[in-house]
Amino acid sequence: MRSEDLRAFVILADTGNFRAAAELLNITQPALTRRIQKLESLLGVELMTRSTRRVELTAAGIQFLQKARSIVLDIESAVIDLREAVSRSHGQLRIGCLPTVGMALLPPVLERYAAAHPRIAFRIVDGNALDVLRMVHSGQVDIGLGMNLDSDPNLSFELLRVEDIGIICRHDHPVASMGRLRWADIRHFPFAFNVGESGNWLLIKRRLRDHDVQLNWRHEIQSLFSILMVAKSGGILSPAQGGFIEALGLDDLVFRPVAEPAIRREIMLIERREVPRSVHLERFVALLRDQLSGMPASGATSAP
Repeated sequence: MRSEDLRAFVILADTGNFRAAAELLNITQPALTRRIQKLESLLGVELMTRSTRRVELTAAGIQFLQKARSIVLDIESAVIDLREAVSRSHGQLRIGCLPTVGMALLPPVLERYAAAHPRIAFRIVDGNALDVLRMVHSGQVDIGLGMNLDSDPNLSFELLRVEDIGIICRHDHPVASMGRLRWADIRHFPFAFNVGESGNWLLIKRRLRDHDVQLNWRHEIQSLFSILMVAKSGGILSPAQGGFIEALGLDDLVFRPVAEPAIRREIMLIERREVPRSVHLERFVALLRDQLSGMPASGATSAP
């Protein structure tokens, strides 16, 4: 007894019409007739009486319909369960992140997750802090690793890590060998700033405005590589967070913390409210938290 014959019988019984049932099954009416005849031949009973317009169930057909419907529903449920299981083992995680956060936090997490779940693909999209918020809000990514720069009620924020904001410069820049730094001490050196209002730039501007300190924002940059290029040029300072240089393994650049005021940024796990995590995403977030629990606090200096 074939499942497609049982399904044809159930749908024909529900519609009471060969034409309508054939359309639902996406087969021809003669093919539907053959399925019903094959089922009746196998059972040895007549299940339906036919007229030019209607199909009526016989007493045997009425008795058989309930069991046939149960079998069809069980088969369809099993197919759905199987497809969901396949989907769970062949999926994609979409992650939006700040480039500096991605460089410092993601590589070991991606490595561990890929080893445990080789069938899962990653889609990594980097951008500035506002870009990450927009990507999560629009559903372009499943989660964001960024900053909370606005009060979007559709997003949830979980604090992952607090990072000290200072500056990076080449090892032979005058600031590299200075003692304890204050923002006012370095206000006259040329600074690079991100096009498109990055999170670090907004954070520094807001904090220093309250302390009446205006930095020499002179050079525009647009990406992580631009930050490195201008810093390597020797004469330009770039805002960055602690641990950035260490994550990249760049020996010719140093990170200097800056005080008065101390500026810190909060790295958030950003998600859309009311959107449940998939099994894939739940495991990834667990690995991310585990990785962060074993990392030292941000802000260790790379210079005297």
